[in-house]
Amino acid sequence: NSRQLIFVSNRSGVANVWQINADGTGEQQITSTPANDAGPAFSPDGTKIAFVSNRDRGNFDLWVMNADGSNAAQLTRKDNPFSTISDGGPAWSPDGKTLAFERWTGNWNLYTLNAADGANLKQLTASTQYHNGEPTYTPDGKSIDFTSSQSGWWQIWQMNPDGTGAHQLTGLR
Repeated sequence: NSRQLIFVSNRSGVANVWQINADGTGEQQITSTPANDAGPAFSPDGTKIAFVSNRDRGNFDLWVMNADGSNAAQLTRKDNPFSTISDGGPAWSPDGKTLAFERWTGNWNLYTLNAADGANLKQLTASTQYHNGEPTYTPDGKSIDFTSSQSGWWQIWQMNPDGTGAHQLTGLR
């Protein structure tokens, strides 16, 4: 959303999502729970915010809400809330239909799911030796850029939205 920014602040004692106009006016708290809410990302049309929260337990799950903070809905781990996995770093596809995100299961790996309801969870990377994180769709939606430690140092990599064709972009000298 070009006129509003979202950010996280813990000024209430826990991390919550806040919104402010790009000119610095109109600051307001969007979430207000006893849990930590983090990693907010506006949908391409600016009507939704994806974020992670540890509501009801210690690990973070992926959530989506309206841009005003209403109708928050949990997308991940609804069927197994006590697992030890943790989600982070949501990124919207350009069409707003899919979210890419990182998941901790002993290593960070990348996944996608339907932004509307959390269906069609798909694992894109499956490393047990290195970490993959911080997914970002390219503006045309044809690739996902991400960071990976698989070359020994953190570098930028790119893959197709289905997880195929992963290749390193930086540090290739």
